Amino acid sequence: DLPTHLVRGSLHAEGNPGVVIRSVRYREQPVRADVRADVEALSERLANLQNEGERLKHRMETVSRQKAYIERLEQFTATNATAELAKGVLDAGTLKELSEFIFEQHASIAESEIELRFQIKSNTEEIEHVRREQNALGARSTRMARDAVITVDIRENASTKLDLRYLVDRATWEPSHTIRGDIENQKIVSEYFASIQQTSGEDWGNIDMRLSTATPSLVARAPQLTSLQLQLRSTPQSPPRISAPSRRDLAQSQLVFEQSRAANVEIFTNSKSAEDNFAELDMSLNRVAQSFQLLELQGSRDTVLADSNSMREGHSVAYTVPGRTSLPSRSERQLIQISSTEMTGDFYKIAVPVLTSYVYEEAKVRNRAPSVLLAGPVTTYANGHFVGYSMFDDIALGEEMIVGLGINSDLRSERVVIDHNEIVQGGNRVVTLTYRLSVQNFGEEDTSVRLMDRLPLVNPAEIRLTVLDDGSTGNELVNAYQHRINEGTMSWDLRVPARSIGEEAAAVEYTVRLEYDRQMGLVSPGQ
Repeated sequence: DLPTHLVRGSLHAEGNPGVVIRSVRYREQPVRADVRADVEALSERLANLQNEGERLKHRMETVSRQKAYIERLEQFTATNATAELAKGVLDAGTLKELSEFIFEQHASIAESEIELRFQIKSNTEEIEHVRREQNALGARSTRMARDAVITVDIRENASTKLDLRYLVDRATWEPSHTIRGDIENQKIVSEYFASIQQTSGEDWGNIDMRLSTATPSLVARAPQLTSLQLQLRSTPQSPPRISAPSRRDLAQSQLVFEQSRAANVEIFTNSKSAEDNFAELDMSLNRVAQSFQLLELQGSRDTVLADSNSMREGHSVAYTVPGRTSLPSRSERQLIQISSTEMTGDFYKIAVPVLTSYVYEEAKVRNRAPSVLLAGPVTTYANGHFVGYSMFDDIALGEEMIVGLGINSDLRSERVVIDHNEIVQGGNRVVTLTYRLSVQNFGEEDTSVRLMDRLPLVNPAEIRLTVLDDGSTGNELVNAYQHRINEGTMSWDLRVPARSIGEEAAAVEYTVRLEYDRQMGLVSPGQ
């Protein structure tokens, strides 16, 4: 009774000291009934419904023939009655009896037709329902038994305990998160889930579950390293350099060959073909590695370091799900909670009017979960209400993370240029700009907003950028100001009074000056 999607090369048996395993082999043989009782029960039910559908179909054909016969009889009666009436020999009694018989048959046939149509409709719907149940189980009925045949030697008086181990395909999981924020009390509960799709064909009941990001490997032997030979060749030009896309192609080829080695055991198991295929794949890996090493020898230091960084692998972590759980083989995803952690941190409102007029609730908290939180989709609730979706990057244990808690509907922000002055001094163009950043508060309470804008990052040898007025001096609404030169950002902690709307909105005005060669124009490297 092994699962449908068994990785055959992984089948392995172990015994206690009194049991010697001589061989383990995988066997498939046809059977009358499916080895899975739930699938077999649905198959029998589907077969019965299909047989019933055939009976209903034949009964409807019979009723249709009866209807056609009565219609021909009705036409025959009407024709004869017309002829007899013309001759004056009409038998009224016989005509009446025949007419009553025809009407009775029409009524009976119509009733039978209606009843059969309802039965056929109900049968069709039931068949579709059973098929949906089969799909939900992740496998249709397969009349094939999958066995592990184990040959053992058992010592006298030894206990006969055996462990059978194997891997299955079609059992995958993806991380997901739910954030529940209590903005008033400045608390967050981070719930970490595994979204699992388990269609291996085997139901897992009452199990200890461990989730891992590592890929199971069936290959125990490392690739065989061969020598790299170098020689000089006379060339009038500089040594050829491989372009960036070719480097990506090499990395992709390396990944393909590594995956092929892992699949080699499953395809060929322990055979001569597997040995030959391993040798060829190892040679292919060596050829790709030789190309990479030539790039290292020919390339610049920056290029070599960039290539090395691009080949870093991601996290490999494992989680043990607390308690025992059950996971049937089904096509739909199943959600299992990995952890639930309460976090505290810095809660604030943020406005970035250069990007959007909305003001968002955010919190900077530290990951206090038992382990790494992997990148994945985030469903967010604030004060008990759903506020939207976002994404997490990988978050290490103890690392700070930004949690979005949705839009604050009481606040709106705006960014406008209120003054633009341009003059030419000598050989330079001088541009002076004044911006007004404002936040409106439609609520009944004062609040504080982190207001952000950006300054361009420039090469001082080409462009001189000066902040003439940062907007914080003499502004009673500004509690703090910060300018991060290396990041090109400016931020103000702005107090926004209640009902500050329109001209009364809380605002910051700042002025900057740009000086550059008047023969040149301003452009962004990305455009």
